[in-house]
Amino acid sequence: MIKQAVLLALGLLTLSTGCLPEPYPEPNEQKIVYLAFEANTEEEKLFSQDVMHELSRGMSGKHQIVVDELRESITVNLFSEQTTSFALRDLMDSITVSPSEDKALISAINRAALLGQDGVAVTAIIVSSGTVDKNSLLQIESVAQKIQPNTHLYILGVSEQNRLPMSQAFAKVKGNVKLGSSDVEMLTAIGNLKR
Repeated sequence: MIKQAVLLALGLLTLSTGCLPEPYPEPNEQKIVYLAFEANTEEEKLFSQDVMHELSRGMSGKHQIVVDELRESITVNLFSEQTTSFALRDLMDSITVSPSEDKALISAINRAALLGQDGVAVTAIIVSSGTVDKNSLLQIESVAQKIQPNTHLYILGVSEQNRLPMSQAFAKVKGNVKLGSSDVEMLTAIGNLKR
């Protein structure tokens, strides 16, 4: 019942804003999906697992997928191959509460940018609360300039206090980066991936 209400709200939001879906690659076009999860708290872990669960529905065999977890100051690769629903569901259990620093977030953004350097279409979802640290935001702004037009980055789970500073860090590539805080924004990003 709740999922239906969320999907209805999502449909109404799309109609009311007049937003048209972004163009997506042809079914035969190679596409990389990059996922990076931050789980500093139990709540972030559950949100990351929700994202993984939603992605596991209907994505089997469609794309190359790379999954990282943010731990301490680095990104740790959990998975990198053709996607299957079963593999994504198994990965849900591997997400643990593990403190991470801004360096790991910056590393994940950089990895998303580098994946798109070869001209392959990339959709990246990073689950993170974001940051307000000025030095980290300057580094994010610098790394963001490497993001190519063929790369779309969604940062989901951004806290309200971090949303504006994070948005400003991506100002030069704002058409390629979207920040989200809510379940509706998460479902929108994942719905775009499944097309």
